[in-house]
Amino acid sequence: CGVADHTFLSIDYTCGGNEPRGSVGYAYTNAIDKSKPIYSCYIPSNNDYFVSQDANCEGRVVRGLLGYGRTLDVTIP
Repeated sequence: CGVADHTFLSIDYTCGGNEPRGSVGYAYTNAIDKSKPIYSCYIPSNNDYFVSQDANCEGRVVRGLLGYGRTLDVTIP
């Protein structure tokens, strides 16, 4: 989704009345084995958006839960 010169992720296909910019991927709606929550976050001071696994958005404004992402077991040689 887009608003002014910023973009953000949303589960609302209308982007809350802002400009839809297409899909960026998929997330589970419920937690599954080896998944982590993905939250939509906002920083009012600079009108910036980000995603986080932290339910408190690192002390910023929590916009809501986007879903759950599957974690991968990766071994680096």
